Amino acid sequence: MVANTTATLPLCEISQREDGIYQFVFHSASRQAVDDMLTNFYPIYAAAPRDLLFRMLIDFRPEGMTPLTHSYHRVRNFLGEFPQRPENRIAFVVNSTLMINVAQSFLNILYRAEETRFFHSETAEQDAIAWLLR
Repeated sequence: MVANTTATLPLCEISQREDGIYQFVFHSASRQAVDDMLTNFYPIYAAAPRDLLFRMLIDFRPEGMTPLTHSYHRVRNFLGEFPQRPENRIAFVVNSTLMINVAQSFLNILYRAEETRFFHSETAEQDAIAWLLR
């Protein structure tokens, strides 16, 4: 008898690529996915040297962007716990450009404009990686 098993993906997968980039792939566009990502990412970010350029690739393609207001408040609170934090470079890979202007407005409150960028072409992931590694 063969057992019928199905693998359940986490709401947000976090991995570190060989080039040092932290990759986040959201499998749910939910508040819970944001909360889970920040909970799982906290020890990684807390242990990072403050002189490090912290590179992040955030992939919203599987399910779309997470709720913006919730994401903004949770990330603001998360960053508030790190008054001294590494410099960040964050690339967002998306399928749709619909909410990019609104999302960028929120991000500009949390980060310097040159620290974040959205990518949405057919070569978005490769373009994002090249930008992160520049």
